[in-house]
Formats: sequence, structure tokens, C-alpha cells
Amino acid sequence: MSIGQRWRKDGMQNVKVILARCLRNRNSRVTVYGGTGAYLLLSNSNPGAIQSEINGSAVTLKGYANEGSAAITVCSSDISACGIINTAIGGVTSSGISLEETTPSMKVGEALTIPISGGVSGDYSIFLNTNDTLIRANLTSNSLILHGLDDGMAAITVCSSKGSCAATTATVTNAINSETGGPITLSQNNLWLLTGQSFGIKISGGSTPYFVPANSDNILKISMDQNILNITALNPGSTSIDVCSAEGGAQASVLVNGTSYNTTITLSQSSVSLAAGKNATVLISGNGSYYVANNTNPNVASVSVNGNNVIISAVNSGNADASICQNGGQCSIISITVFAAPVSVEEPQIPVLQRFFLRRPRKRS
Repeated sequence: MSIGQRWRKDGMQNVKVILARCLRNRNSRVTVYGGTGAYLLLSNSNPGAIQSEINGSAVTLKGYANEGSAAITVCSSDISACGIINTAIGGVTSSGISLEETTPSMKVGEALTIPISGGVSGDYSIFLNTNDTLIRANLTSNSLILHGLDDGMAAITVCSSKGSCAATTATVTNAINSETGGPITLSQNNLWLLTGQSFGIKISGGSTPYFVPANSDNILKISMDQNILNITALNPGSTSIDVCSAEGGAQASVLVNGTSYNTTITLSQSSVSLAAGKNATVLISGNGSYYVANNTNPNVASVSVNGNNVIISAVNSGNADASICQNGGQCSIISITVFAAPVSVEEPQIPVLQRFFLRRPRKRS
């Protein structure tokens, strides 16, 4: 059978959903239109029941089980538009799902819960988020939770294991337009940790209090201590952490390797204060292969690593934070304060006058 569905892009990615039914050991065909004209298979929720392949604009589906269902996502090669093919085989029927809100509005820093109904409760997945830098999406058993990160719009598509999908388009607006504080910055935006490792990210800018939206992927344990975000790697995987305030947010990406590594990195000093034009050395101890991962203000101080030493060269007065990491991903932060070099005045040297005495020569007798 052949089913065609046209996709288009109206200022943002549109998600279109079509339905198809398969027979065991029989092929079904779906024709794709629109987009850039070059397509790829992005995902298949159940390849064990229904397999899929694409050739040009034709998607071929073949059933391999007596019954089952799958949701197959097809996208343009530039991911500018995507569509979902809901397929079922045997006696399985696709139980439709719906979202309680399809055009919600929220403010930066807010969290919005949208109930999901239909399908199989607790068996949902997020198939598409068109802009995860604006909105962070998570799922509970029967709710979609959206966190507003920045101004803008994003479309989020939720599907059930029975092959039915629903979409919502959310708009985020800024809650506070403040002239103070500025954007949030993180001392580290990319981390590579091993299971069991811990790391602290320093937060600056924005306005307190800072907060982190709930993260349910069980990869990291996260806690906040004033302006320090403490992270502990629990399980292998990759994830991102959003740090928010009323004035906006920032994001750090974390990759956790499955190999446990317990050797910590230790610095002989966690803070250094020196005058412009001066140098300082901090000793590193750990597993070796050290490097400078980040320097928040290279105009204040240049930071380099030579063997087991961190070399700090003060340039201009101000503050900077340097992240020193070791092979394996664990890092530590040095807080650097540079003050203006004191002005020295040389005192003029006053010559010392010496007295000379002349002796009268003795007469010879």
C-alpha cells in the first residue's frame, strides 16, 4: 500500500503523523514528500516487530512479528522537517494519545506540567524537541514537563509505544528584563567524567537564587550550594544540565564513561592572589596528563600547565577562574585575583663625603 504525506516548514519544524498497517512477511510502502528532498530514517521504536528502510522518497515497512507496533521517524537530511509513521501489525490497534495543552505559554525559569492521556500510561517517549536550548522537556509516567530556558518557541512531540503521537508548541517569554546581573556563565560548559567522579561548576552572573530543573535520566546526581553546582557521575551516558535564574540560563554538557576512576585531582592552592606582571606556580597531584580546560578571563591572567605545575602569569587587575583537568575528566578550579602592581619610587642616592688627613713627613735625624 502507498500512503503519501506532505510536510512543510512554516517558520519552524512541523511534525506530521501518518498511519500505516503491516502484514507479517509482507511489505508496505510509504511515500515521503516535501522537506529538502533528501531523507533519512532517524529512529524506529520497535525494529524487532517492524523493520524499515528508505530508498529515495520511499519508506518500506516489513512486519516480522505476529503483532506489535512501532513509530518510525523520517527527517529531511538537514533535520529541518520530520514526520512520524505509526505502524501496527496483527491485532494491535493504535490507541491515540493527546496532550491537555497544545499551545502553552510560560516564562523563563518556570516549569509547566502537561497531562498526557491515551495510549499506554507510563510508556511514552519524546520523539522530537525542535529547540532544546529554549525548552527542556522531560517525561513522568503520564505528564510532559517543560522548563523554560530562554525566549522563543519550540515544538515537542510525544509518542506512545502503541504508535500514536501528539505535539505541543510552547512559547517562552522573559520574566524579568533586568539591567543588572547580565547572562549566567559557567566555569565549565563541557565535562567528561567517569562513574563515581564528582565535580563542582562555579556559577556567575544572572541573579540569585539559581536553580536546576529536574533531571530524570539517572546519569548524574546534582545539588546546588549557593553558586556552586555539584555533580556526581552515577551511570554511563550523556546528558545536559540547565542552570537557571530569573534573567536567563546556561547549559553544561556532561559525558559519563562507564569505567570507574577514583583518583582525584588536587591543587596545592585553590586561590591565588598576585600583582600584575608577576607569576605564580600551583602544584598538581592526581593521575597525570593535566590540561587547562577553561579560563574565564584570559585578559586578567594567562594559565598553562607544565608537567605537574600550573603556571599563572598575571596580566591585568581583575578576577578569573581556571579549570584544571586530568585525563579521565576530573577537574578542579583555581580562583585568581590580580591587583595592580605597586608603584615604586627610587630614592636619590646622596654621596657620602669622606675626610682625608694629610700627615707631615718626619724629619730625618
